[in-house]
Amino acid sequence: MGIWDVLELQGKSEEEIIICINGNEGTISIEKAPLEELNSHILAEELTALYADDEEDKRNISVVSSGVAAEHAMIGLLNFSFYDKRRGSQRFKQTGRGGIGTVFRHKKVKAIVIKYKGVRGDSNHPADIKKIQKLGIKLHKEIHDYDDVQTRKRQVGTANLLEIMNDYDLLPVNNFKYGYSPETWRISSDILKTYVTQNVPDGCWYGCSLACAKACDNFELKSGPYKGHKVLVDGVEYETVAGVGSCCGIFDMDYIIECNFYCDTYGIDTISWGTTMAFLMECYENDIINKEITGGLELFFGNRDAAMELLHQVAKGEGFGKYAGLGVKKLKKRFIDEYGADKEFLDAIGMECKGMEYSQYISKESLAQQGGYALTNKGPQHEEAWVIFTDMVNNLIPTFEDKAEALHYFPMFRTWFGL
Repeated sequence: MGIWDVLELQGKSEEEIIICINGNEGTISIEKAPLEELNSHILAEELTALYADDEEDKRNISVVSSGVAAEHAMIGLLNFSFYDKRRGSQRFKQTGRGGIGTVFRHKKVKAIVIKYKGVRGDSNHPADIKKIQKLGIKLHKEIHDYDDVQTRKRQVGTANLLEIMNDYDLLPVNNFKYGYSPETWRISSDILKTYVTQNVPDGCWYGCSLACAKACDNFELKSGPYKGHKVLVDGVEYETVAGVGSCCGIFDMDYIIECNFYCDTYGIDTISWGTTMAFLMECYENDIINKEITGGLELFFGNRDAAMELLHQVAKGEGFGKYAGLGVKKLKKRFIDEYGADKEFLDAIGMECKGMEYSQYISKESLAQQGGYALTNKGPQHEEAWVIFTDMVNNLIPTFEDKAEALHYFPMFRTWFGL
């Protein structure tokens, strides 16, 4: 099979299907979905076992899936599994801000199963493998010598950003009202480090020196349909900690990890969910919505139990959850049309642009970041616009002209980097 960059799914199935791509045989087949389970943490395990030839072959399987909440929400995402041989379990990386998981479920695609045996360090046929190996040795040494005292990616992934953003007044707190909280230490990377297991290579990618794909092993769930289950939770990364944590005024690592797990397996984007939840909380505290509207849920900042219950309602398409998964833009319109809310006020507190919820940076502190968020192709996300660190922490683009030029070169660099 040739190398391809994009997979386009046209049309809509009348029944649940699985798309199977076999890279060794060079075949693509559409099959009737054989299983009832939909949530990703179970579905990926079942499909991996079903399509693998044996235990060793599981590492050659990747499952792309969404979850049950993506059927009821506009902020569904996709989980991409990889098999962690040392843990003997599938783990996930997420992608698809903007509702691609919702579209996935609307098409009745239960999963895409990709099977390929033979991945090597030179599988992408580099033009000069010796030059890459030489650079790789240099980078490996730098990571080995400096990571523990700089970004600490091998210890906590991107979660080290939490303290940096808090120190520079850039961490979203209570729906982006504030950029700092004295409670941040409760969800800091040092606290997260006590939950994650990083004493084994993570298995995320062949030959990676950084090994930043941490995981929480045997985490016992305290709510929802899997209450009491001990599960493997991949992450938790900065955007999730800030989104479902500080942005909602919830400084509780147990809640954040559990919310991370349920968002993943339900197929919900943690960034959009955190920003939407924070918006709902500010609306609740300003009497735009009340307990009668929320079905009894007291959605004040910091109420972890109500926030978790609302996520489970989204997954079931019940109660106030039928509306909470719509995202900030559609919720603003609903609150204006149905409850007579003030449009100017909702536009001020509703952190969305082009229909997408803001990712977790106080962009009003950085003209470059604010401009970048507004100029992106698909709304305020940090794939195309993440100059806040360069601007506010390193102070490398101090003038207006510097900031404008950064908004020209950075999106192109990130696009190249992503490809």
